[in-house]
Amino acid sequence: MEKVNPERAKMIKDLQDEKAKYEAELRSDPTDKAAQMNLKQVNSVLKRYGVNIDEDNSKLKDGGMAGGKRTPHRYVGGGVVVDNLPNPGLKALAKSPKGRKAVRKMGFDV
Repeated sequence: MEKVNPERAKMIKDLQDEKAKYEAELRSDPTDKAAQMNLKQVNSVLKRYGVNIDEDNSKLKDGGMAGGKRTPHRYVGGGVVVDNLPNPGLKALAKSPKGRKAVRKMGFDV
């Protein structure tokens, strides 16, 4: 397991705080050129540190099966996870709403 460098972690945290500040400035005034430039620079530095700046938790709608949740992964576009099914026929069946209902009746979580 890799040890976390505390100085690096603090630098990344400070940059993320700075990024949040510039994003808030841009929400209040989307035409603020200085905030746009500063946000671009902060994002560039975060990328160099290996931080995924495009990470967005809204991509998964209802969560997943882990942690006792009852619903399978759902994507913003309305799709569901069907790659956990055992054969191609069930995967094809699970692509339509009626088919998903049938697959659920068979005992699979889709």
